[in-house]
Amino acid sequence: MSRYNEEYYNVGWNEYIIDNVHLYTGLIYKINADFDTLWTRAYTDFEKPNDSDYAFYHMSLLANDEMIIAGDSRISSSSYKALLMLVDSGGNEQWRQYYESGPLNKGINVIPTPDGGFALSCFKWVPQENTSHNYLIKTDSLGNEQWRRYIGGLYADGPLYLANSPDSTIVGAYAYSDYSPPPPSSNSYNKIAVVKYNLQGDNMFEKIYCETVLNREVSSITPDSVGNFVIAGSNKFYPPDANYIYEGSLLKVDNNGDSVWYRQYRHPTTTVSFNHLYGVTAAQDGGFAAVGGIYGFYPDPLGQDIWVIKVDSMGCINFGDCWVGEKEQPLPQSQTTTLSVYPNPARDRIQLGFGPGEQLLPKTLNLFDSFGRLQRSIHLAPGQSDADISNLSPGVYVGVVSDESGWLGTSKFVVY
Repeated sequence: MSRYNEEYYNVGWNEYIIDNVHLYTGLIYKINADFDTLWTRAYTDFEKPNDSDYAFYHMSLLANDEMIIAGDSRISSSSYKALLMLVDSGGNEQWRQYYESGPLNKGINVIPTPDGGFALSCFKWVPQENTSHNYLIKTDSLGNEQWRRYIGGLYADGPLYLANSPDSTIVGAYAYSDYSPPPPSSNSYNKIAVVKYNLQGDNMFEKIYCETVLNREVSSITPDSVGNFVIAGSNKFYPPDANYIYEGSLLKVDNNGDSVWYRQYRHPTTTVSFNHLYGVTAAQDGGFAAVGGIYGFYPDPLGQDIWVIKVDSMGCINFGDCWVGEKEQPLPQSQTTTLSVYPNPARDRIQLGFGPGEQLLPKTLNLFDSFGRLQRSIHLAPGQSDADISNLSPGVYVGVVSDESGWLGTSKFVVY
């Protein structure tokens, strides 16, 4: 959805069944500030034989209130072409272009480029082989193809999502498949990949992040105000008390593709449900808001619900809720013991407070940097309330303290 002068535009599709034929209609909506529909435009084939249809997946609003739309069109019963369409502010078609690489293609994401053209990410797949791939197309202002680049590996990669970079380049993110079993399996073992191309089609970098996880997903990539990018998605996770669940994930990278931080999230009431994050927007305070969905399963109290989280610039929901590392295991937590660190900012030494529930037991204080990497593990004697942090590099750290009963608390602090 895009906003212009307190009005909103969105695209999608609807499904009809005519004479036992499933027909998809591409839709464009305009909505006012009260979310009342001002108009709808439909693109479909109602004339028999119903041998073509349309689905719209993404749009970008242009400076003149025109819309550039990515989608697909079924040309025959076994052929889908990627679609790029320009419409005016009233939803009236100005031109359309089709692109293909094999029989099954989708236009996933489209962004305007600084030279007046467009970058379109296309997705192709071969169900009989359980493979899927991306190709990036650069066009001129009328959608005429200037170049294309094939992206990804040999297996079932996920769709490519695009963003404009402040250095006038094209950045994309997708789920990179390390391996996908042959059919009838539709599974894939994935990492997160980020690519960058200049307007001439030169590959500036392609970097891969995180461990390989079954059915890891990437849903979007969003720039912030200072040239970084946040990639939203979800991660299959195997907790001790459930078969498997999905946790939402956010990865932040800088404009060079270097990882800044990676976090996973789940709603606190979910133990066996699926948590997915689909999109991110940068907040004025330097943090981010992410939206997704929860698919609840008994005994969790949630059904199918919209899910929104707000995180700070480090991806933390709050000082005491900051996921770090890979495959976090839930630990028993004291109901009365906490962790506080002072002074904050600190240098050389820190004082520790554990709250009224502290037991005089040996403790371990683990210090993680902003990337989730363990920097120091400090053993605390019973009653010890200070720790040596000399020689730690300046930056933000998360302290996690535990004893033989489990996790006691966390606290974020700054070393200068």
